[in-house]
Amino acid sequence: NVGNLEMLVTTDEGVHFATYDLQYKIAANNGTPSRYRNVEINITDVAAGSPNVQVRFYWHGGNNYYFWFLDDLKLVEGYENDLVLEDYWLDFDGGAGETIGQINYWPLSQMGIAGEVSTIGGNYFKGALLNSGNADSENAKLQVKVLKNGTEIFSDASAANTIWTLERDTAEVTNPYIASDYGDYRFDYTAVCDNNEEVPGNNTTSLYFTATDTLFHRADFSAESSSNTGGWVGGDNAGDMVAVEYPIYAPCEINSMTAYISSYDATRSPSFQYVLLKTIDDVREEWMVSDVMDCDSTTKGCYVTLPVAKDGETEFLEPGTYTAAVRMWATDASDTNGANGMSVGYDVTTKPSGTLMYQSVGGTWYGTG
Repeated sequence: NVGNLEMLVTTDEGVHFATYDLQYKIAANNGTPSRYRNVEINITDVAAGSPNVQVRFYWHGGNNYYFWFLDDLKLVEGYENDLVLEDYWLDFDGGAGETIGQINYWPLSQMGIAGEVSTIGGNYFKGALLNSGNADSENAKLQVKVLKNGTEIFSDASAANTIWTLERDTAEVTNPYIASDYGDYRFDYTAVCDNNEEVPGNNTTSLYFTATDTLFHRADFSAESSSNTGGWVGGDNAGDMVAVEYPIYAPCEINSMTAYISSYDATRSPSFQYVLLKTIDDVREEWMVSDVMDCDSTTKGCYVTLPVAKDGETEFLEPGTYTAAVRMWATDASDTNGANGMSVGYDVTTKPSGTLMYQSVGGTWYGTG
């Protein structure tokens, strides 16, 4: 956490301030996602009618050596009608009456199966709506359209609700969409209401899903940031792992594992190995591994795929919960436990779910978010 990034507005020379959060839950060492690079904040409830309005940008409680850029600040008259899609979620149905987070790539053979409570593979759509206009947003709702090869194949909307000016509401499309064929799908989210929208650019977003033949992949194929266990108390030891959990719903055969090797410290001679673990009686047991690979210039900044060692039995996975991990080793002259010596990339545009860390000193698993 980089601290608190805030905009403060006062109309009485600083005796009282209204506070607006500008951090948007963005962690340290991350570039600002595009949707937060040009934002509009309605301060009508504080500033309207006042002859003396002062705006202060305040960064406090943060770590040293970080920075924050502001540019092109404008003060403009508020819009009468401005409904904003402030946030959005895409949740994959895990069949047990709850979702398992956003999924980008998933085998078609692992969908459409009857789960304990619901059908596995349904995509649920949710949105957070903000009325940033001066008039009430009448019959505001989230509208979702699913396109495949540019053709609309599904459309639905949440229940409508009037949102008062500067108020927020959440919206959820009740019916999920389950892909029925291989290919790429685009999910278009739009915040709509009966009013004549003046700022349509902040009403929409698109998320994506691909029904594959073999690939399980929660993230998209971008790696905007990277991580290891070094930022956590007790972490940064040789043998630590970063991992992602994957439920398997139908029998399948595993062939390989892939991760993005972001960076490494050559002076520490780092190496890595992919590990597949299976949850048995609530304990993650090591199930399969790849060969150990040294970090070098051929692996840096690349997706690296390694085959897993097969024995004719363990590669045939039965339904259950599995964890895909990257195990890291490196030398450290000042620490007999060694170090990580490298970082693994992660996708910040996908809503995270199921991310884990294993600390070899102590042998403990932690959820990292």
